[in-house]
Amino acid sequence: MLTTTCIIDTYNHKRFVSEAIESALAQRVPFDQIIVVDDASIDQSQVVLEKRYGEDSRVNLIFRTTNGGQLACIQSGVERATGDICCFLDGDDQYDSG
Repeated sequence: MLTTTCIIDTYNHKRFVSEAIESALAQRVPFDQIIVVDDASIDQSQVVLEKRYGEDSRVNLIFRTTNGGQLACIQSGVERATGDICCFLDGDDQYDSG
């Protein structure tokens, strides 16, 4: 059976990133792995992520120390991904329910 990884890239999406993560967690067919890559945000996103998801075994957090852009975030996520299939979501977007 194929496994799936959701990679969420985010930069300064403090107001939206939790909604993005919750939409990934709410899928009818759950992802086997959810990776959130923060690209050295300066808006306290990292504090929000640690507080809400730091102890959640369903969500893997990666905090980049330098801003490298969206491609660098995706590369960081893919390097840690264990799924056969990777799906991508921006930190200010959401998956439809279902």
